[in-house]
Amino acid sequence: MLLALLFLGCKDDQFPEGLYNYQAERLLSGGDSKTWALISVNRDGVVSNPALCTDTLRLQISTLGADSIQVSRLTPNVDCSAFIAEDLGNANASGTLVFTDSIIFVSGEVWIITEISSENLSLTTRLQSEIWRSE
Repeated sequence: MLLALLFLGCKDDQFPEGLYNYQAERLLSGGDSKTWALISVNRDGVVSNPALCTDTLRLQISTLGADSIQVSRLTPNVDCSAFIAEDLGNANASGTLVFTDSIIFVSGEVWIITEISSENLSLTTRLQSEIWRSE
């Protein structure tokens, strides 16, 4: 069903038309907990791709209750043997039922999602645009 929705999305939006907010949260969290690997960052028109293991950021997104997600940034330690988790906070997909375009954190920060699927995520934070791929 969700796959059918992905193919029915309109061309102007990279997320499916009529995607419900809880479905966006499920795509982000994989239904339980999902890790996303950073592919590229665009800051002020300068695009960079992680090249070293110390540049390989991850997002860990987990479901939290029935209607929200918890987001953490995972940064590799100096020797890349493990990740250090930074809690970015709890968030909800925008829209009272139908997903609009953003993830809204309890802190008030907003990430605009320009593309979302089970494998790809493109978003814009207040500082930069980022492309992530599911691990």
